Amino acid sequence: MNLLIENLSNELSKKFKEKISFTILNSYNTNNSIKEFFDKEIKHGEFILESERKSSEINFFEEGKNFDISICYKKNGRGTILSNEGTQKKLSSLFSFCYSSKDCQILEFLQIFLNLFNRITSDSFSTFIIFEKVLKILKISIENVTCLFNDFPCEFLKRKLKNSQNFNIEENGLNLITPKQMLLDVDNFLKELNDRNAKCIFKKIKKDEDFLIKIYIEATNNENFQSIIKKANELIDIYDE
Repeated sequence: MNLLIENLSNELSKKFKEKISFTILNSYNTNNSIKEFFDKEIKHGEFILESERKSSEINFFEEGKNFDISICYKKNGRGTILSNEGTQKKLSSLFSFCYSSKDCQILEFLQIFLNLFNRITSDSFSTFIIFEKVLKILKISIENVTCLFNDFPCEFLKRKLKNSQNFNIEENGLNLITPKQMLLDVDNFLKELNDRNAKCIFKKIKKDEDFLIKIYIEATNNENFQSIIKKANELIDIYDE
């Protein structure tokens, strides 16, 4: 978004910032590299994380109503870009402030781009195609965006539960909310590990007639990664008795 705004003429850029608001809504387990990029580079808009709202999950559609454009990434890996008819009308009104054909092209591109995403939601393959097309339109190489992801040791583990009633999940979600002490224990362990990229996320799922705990683990290095795996298994052994 900043790249587009900075390529507008000065007067149109000011008008754009006055009229169009946008936000980036991300889950608390978003890769740290992209979080750092937004914290450093975002100049117009607001970057919101679930953890900052102290909520198990942001309601993207409700939160997005407060902005003209919302870039959303959910914890299940699905994402989309949201806008509304009001946004399109605001963009149309900006054409009267265009000083060059370049200004017009940028506004036209934004309108087409937003319409595409509003029709293609939660479809990773379609989103990938659109993303590749946009990079070509903006003459940006895929190499320019690979720096927005850090590839750390990570793994999904699954454990079958003996006493599934001990493990409860949030309403309309999969993330664990109890046993609270187990969640506190793992949070404290991660803090003591002093690894800013360390993650240990528990979900409860049902497969056939069995309940499973699905664990996502990530760390900066293999030593920390293995220690988190060990701790997660130990905690499940304790609280699944």
